Amino acid sequence: MTDALIYFTYTIIEYFIFWYTASVLIHKKPHITPRIIPGVLLVICMSIYSVFINNQFVSIILFIPLQVITLAYSQRMRLSEFIWMYVVEYIIITFCEVSVAFGLSFFRLDAGINSLFGSIFTFAIIVLICHFTPVTKLYSLYDNSSVKVKIIISNTSLIAILTALYFRVSPDNFIDNMIMLAVYILIILFVNIEIAMTQYDLASKQKQLEAYKHYLPIVEDLIKEVRMRQHDYDNTIQAITSLAITCSTYEELSAAINDFTDHIIASNITSNLLKLNFKLAAGFIFSKCKEAQSAGKTLTVKIDNYILNTSVVEYDLIEMLGILIDNAIEATPEHSEAFIELSNRGEQSVFTIMNPSPVISDTSIKKIFSDGFSTKKRNDGRPHGIGLSRLSGMVRTYKGSIDASNRDIDGTNYICFRLIV
Repeated sequence: MTDALIYFTYTIIEYFIFWYTASVLIHKKPHITPRIIPGVLLVICMSIYSVFINNQFVSIILFIPLQVITLAYSQRMRLSEFIWMYVVEYIIITFCEVSVAFGLSFFRLDAGINSLFGSIFTFAIIVLICHFTPVTKLYSLYDNSSVKVKIIISNTSLIAILTALYFRVSPDNFIDNMIMLAVYILIILFVNIEIAMTQYDLASKQKQLEAYKHYLPIVEDLIKEVRMRQHDYDNTIQAITSLAITCSTYEELSAAINDFTDHIIASNITSNLLKLNFKLAAGFIFSKCKEAQSAGKTLTVKIDNYILNTSVVEYDLIEMLGILIDNAIEATPEHSEAFIELSNRGEQSVFTIMNPSPVISDTSIKKIFSDGFSTKKRNDGRPHGIGLSRLSGMVRTYKGSIDASNRDIDGTNYICFRLIV
């Protein structure tokens, strides 16, 4: 009878550990509702079952599927969705249980008492983890991850489930074989990490291929435009030589040549872009120049260095520049001009993007990269400040920097973003 009472207490604590962890991961805090009643009834039935059939292995095999069903019901989730949740919490709980088991192994307690104290200490550790670690954020990352990542984590959870099952059925043998089990678990975890790294590399290459697929046609358009301009080369030379005939004074000739060459240099940006070592980025900037032109605006590009020194992969560089250039074009009034300047500073590249803007206060500039903050408003009046926040996170990943400032140019204020990566 004592063993049955211990098993009942252990099982009810174990069930509440899973219920509490699931509640925190899903709802951020536990909240007891009548939906927990089926789970409590399940624990009572399993305890009675264990009294008449003394086979703990069979009891656990029956208990786990029923536990998943009742927990999914208590959290108002579909079973197919909750299984992924159960995988995550089983890994967390098993890690805590194994740690507690290792600590209790030094006391050589009776198996039943050992399991009971183990569940109590595990519950206490789980409460501390849920309150003092970003476990909910980790679950959000997992929940938004790809199916392949979930399969790898599920593989890891299978190890956790089998380890926990072995511990519950034979705690004494588990403690004796703990080192060997730890070695096996580490080997399998290492294999999973290798698989995850391979998947990450494949995903990175897939992104690069998609970037090439999207921007190569734009690069081809850029090349075609440069070739078309080469056909106009003879006409340009002839126009310059004719200036000496049409201009009557040296001052008039000098001014005409300066105006003409400025026009040629400005229109020659397409061929200059092709000199960049990042061809996709060149095509992307070219497309943004065309986009600004179609909106009645001008995007002027100044290139100080054609060989950009940056460790950023090209598709990420395009995304970073895209956030800044899109914002600049959107904020630039019609018939006005935005600027982008490309240069190097040591082993990093510097991208400076400017557009006309009212003077922004120092307080707003400090918040400009915060999630949700924006100086612009949607049509419904709500702010939209996701892009710059995402950009800031990407820059930190590459150990770069980004800042914003006001800059006065010929009496006009510009908001200036300087990206160093």
